[in-house]
Parts: sequence; structure tokens; C-alpha cells
Amino acid sequence: MSFDTSKYLANATSRAKSDVANKLVSMFLHELSRRLSAEVGGGVTDPEYTRAVAETFGTGCAYCDRPLEPDRASVEHLDGMNRHRVGLHVAGNVVVSCKR
Repeated sequence: MSFDTSKYLANATSRAKSDVANKLVSMFLHELSRRLSAEVGGGVTDPEYTRAVAETFGTGCAYCDRPLEPDRASVEHLDGMNRHRVGLHVAGNVVVSCKR
């Protein structure tokens, strides 16, 4: 079996382009989210949204209900923020989960 250098490099280049595209889309969506939150209110850091998430999920993971730990918690977008899905960083699309 031989190693196909050109195929390996082509795959790496394709992944790099995909990473750049995802980053650009993510930056655009974050900016759009910031503008929407500023215009209509109700951002993910608003005390009212924070309270609603805490009331709904308590101190457990939104998916598995395991207790959340500060060094093992993650902010999750229910509808992902990438070039395939257009989830925004806005109230209603953001919850806290464990990294598992």
C-alpha cells in the first residue's frame, strides 16, 4: 500500500477551506445576533433569560440532567451556528450543558 500525498494534501486543503468558511459564517451570525439582541432586547445574558433557563433546567445539563460544574459546562446552541445551520446566539437558542 502506498501513501497518496496529493490526495492527503487535497483533503487537508479542503478541511482548511471549510474551517475558514465556518469561521466567517460564525462571525457573521454572532454579529447578527448582537444586533438583533440590541434592537429587540432579550439577549442571552439578560437576567430574565438567565432566570428562565435556570428555572427550566435548574443546575443540571439541558440534555442529560447531570449536575453542571463550572469547569465542565458548555454553552450549547440548540440550532447550531455554522454554514449548514443558521442558529443564532439569541435567547431561546442557547442553553447550558455538560461537555459530555
